[in-house]
Amino acid sequence: MSRFGRSARRGLANVKIRTTGAYALIAAGAAMTLALCLSRGAAVEAVFPVERARRLFVDAVWSRAKGAWLGARASAENARLRREVAALALARDEASRLEEENARL
Repeated sequence: MSRFGRSARRGLANVKIRTTGAYALIAAGAAMTLALCLSRGAAVEAVFPVERARRLFVDAVWSRAKGAWLGARASAENARLRREVAALALARDEASRLEEENARL
């Protein structure tokens, strides 16, 4: 019986060592995860002013470029529509002239 008791104590000692090792791995993983999260948060906080300044600059330049592009496109469409209106006015005048000629005949 003493032999069974000794092997049981050794087995429990091995289980305790394995359990403690598992707890140590879990704690180390949690600590590394926390450190990673904190370092990412610190990096984000450190980069925020630079990123904000870059974003403001890009937005200002992009809005000006986009405005110029849309303005040029609107100007081209405006010219096309003015030509179309002039052509329709000529067609209207031609139609009224033909009506007058038909009424005269």
